[in-house]
Amino acid sequence: MRSAKGHLAAFLRAYDPDDLLDAWDYANRVTADLQEDVEYFTALVRGLARDAIERKLAWTEFADFLDNRFRSEFAARLVADNAERHRDEILALLDNIRRLPASRLTDTESQLLQRAPWLASEDTRSRPLSWLLRQIEAAVDSACERKLPELRTAMRNYINRFTSLLRQVMAMETSFGMSAVGRACDAIKEAQPDRQARLLDALASRFALTRIRLIDPQTLKVDAPSARRRASALLAPPKLTLAGRLAAAERRASAAAFDFTTDDVLGSLGHALLLHPRGVRLSSLPQTTALEALYAMHMLSAVEGVEGRERFKAQRVDERADTVTFETQDLLFEHRATDHRSLNC
Repeated sequence: MRSAKGHLAAFLRAYDPDDLLDAWDYANRVTADLQEDVEYFTALVRGLARDAIERKLAWTEFADFLDNRFRSEFAARLVADNAERHRDEILALLDNIRRLPASRLTDTESQLLQRAPWLASEDTRSRPLSWLLRQIEAAVDSACERKLPELRTAMRNYINRFTSLLRQVMAMETSFGMSAVGRACDAIKEAQPDRQARLLDALASRFALTRIRLIDPQTLKVDAPSARRRASALLAPPKLTLAGRLAAAERRASAAAFDFTTDDVLGSLGHALLLHPRGVRLSSLPQTTALEALYAMHMLSAVEGVEGRERFKAQRVDERADTVTFETQDLLFEHRATDHRSLNC
């Protein structure tokens, strides 16, 4: 986000369209990077479960996370005012760009089409500069409102899972050497294989009629913090490979494939009502792509939201909406009376 903000400020100084393209690229990387962080914590939780099955505690990975990765990477990202500060400054820079003289905006659009011919294939509605600014704003909003809370939740799950396992391990290690069961397990572990079988048979005959009560792990508390060895601060530099870059690009594309906002859903409804001014039914909304199907499934909640109620209204009809993706009560979407008059004007 800091790089996107810097390139937007550089454009306002030199009016170089390459700065806008760089800002768009960095803004899209924010969501992809946060998605990789969420996947990183998901992998850590899976590793904790795997190590717990093998009766090991992933203390080294946890110490490395606290000493190295959290301090250098995640601490700054998880501060709310840091993310919101960058977000507000980026939105202010975007507004300053939109207020530039019309001649300057026209020159920038022509230069953008020369530098990035792929813009002609996008649905920019003949305004590539406005489309690019909207994409930057949407990417930053999505990162702050969706991916950042997901990252906090994923990291909290990892910390809670490790803390729970640590409590259990420390309680077991404390009581294991003092209990009869612990001494019996030590004796079996140190015995020869033939003697182990005889000891297990003797214990089985004694424990056959024993009733065992398990202790609730939630009642276990850690009395004092344990000392741990500080992990090395030196990290091996990552090796960039073509396969790694391709995999990262695929993850970014997967994370951004269905990244949409309420404005996108309402915009699709507005476009449908342009073709059908008297109203459009839920069953008639286009669903030729997965994104259009998601728009249709989220349409009622978007219309009943704050922004949707100001522009549209929805009423139920006595028919079923049986589409290729869902079946529900059919709805009729129309413009609000004030909004419809403003469109006619």
